[in-house]
Amino acid sequence: MYWEMSNTLAANRISAVESELNSENPNDKLNRYIEIADKYFAGQKYSVARDYYIKANNIDSNDPHVRSRFDEIDNISERVAALLQQGDEICQRVNERYEECIKHPDPVELANCARDYEEVLKTYKRALELSNSDNDALKKVANIERRIRNINN
Repeated sequence: MYWEMSNTLAANRISAVESELNSENPNDKLNRYIEIADKYFAGQKYSVARDYYIKANNIDSNDPHVRSRFDEIDNISERVAALLQQGDEICQRVNERYEECIKHPDPVELANCARDYEEVLKTYKRALELSNSDNDALKKVANIERRIRNINN
């Protein structure tokens, strides 16, 4: 199947939609962007929400709801980053022991290592509770879960 180049129906529809969007009342556009952003915000998809809040902010840079959401997203991002850093610091120490545990398996040390990784995992999961779509946190959780499985097998 191929697109019939002489058929202008699709191009006309696109043009009509673009024209409708461009002629949209700025307040309606502002409200639409905020509504979309709020849905992403509620779903903890903060980076996408921020994109829509930016679009809303471009229309009205003084909107208090948008300003408030920027502050909330920044606050959440800082808290997630702090939790990930805290987990990384603990994880670095445990990783050194992990290598030894794998090379020279000792049941007591393996259990201690698994327990310590569980603490790291709790820290990373707290970050995910704040932002369930944070790719960095998701990768770190998967990595620690894999290490715990390796220890327990």
